[in-house]
This record gives sequence, structure tokens and C-alpha cells, in this order.
Amino acid sequence: MASAVFEGTSLVNMYVRGCWVNGIRRLIISRRGDEEEFYEIRTEWSDRNVLYLHRSYSDLGRLFKRLLDSFPEDRPELSRSPLLQGLITIKEAHDIEARLNEVEKLLKTIINMPWKVGKT
Repeated sequence: MASAVFEGTSLVNMYVRGCWVNGIRRLIISRRGDEEEFYEIRTEWSDRNVLYLHRSYSDLGRLFKRLLDSFPEDRPELSRSPLLQGLITIKEAHDIEARLNEVEKLLKTIINMPWKVGKT
């Protein structure tokens, strides 16, 4: 999802301590002028560095699929987890504030998952 250079700390030991969804931005994604909504996410890392990310709903769906593919032995549990319901709730939410809250809730759920899932 994101790449960054962190000085003084090995990325192997890095993890996201917290995240907050600040808002939604519409960004142009093609030369034809097509736009897509991106969530502006503030992440705080274990070394207290702060990184701002922009992620779309499609990015969140790909993250869920990547988790399923990366942990096939946990696929049944992940499929029943709040992650899938969170994605559905985000897609169906018509109110911007509700969507922002659901995206933040989804991301915090991922961060708080067992170490092998949430910290990869």
C-alpha cells in the first residue's frame, strides 16, 4: 500500500500504532479526467513518525483479498471477521461522516488483529 523511507529504524521492526481518517478527497486518476474518492489517512508508526496516505475503497478491498491470500489457513476466520462486513458497510453508507467512521473502524480492526496478520 505505502512505501516510505524511515531514518534510524528498521522497517522489519516497524508497525502502525494508530490511524485516523481525516477526510475524503476526489483525485483525478486518468488522463480523461476520471475521478475517484480517496480517504485521507493519518498513520502513526511505532517510532512516532507520522505518514499521510490516500487510499480508495478499491485499495481497502484489495487489502482484504491480500489478507485472505496471505493467510489461507485463516481464510474461514477472516471471512467471518468484521472486515468483510466493514467493507460492505462502507460501500453502502451514503453519509460521508458514516463512511469516514467505518473506514477508520475497519483500519483499526486490522491494526488490532493478531500479530501475524495486523503487523505484516
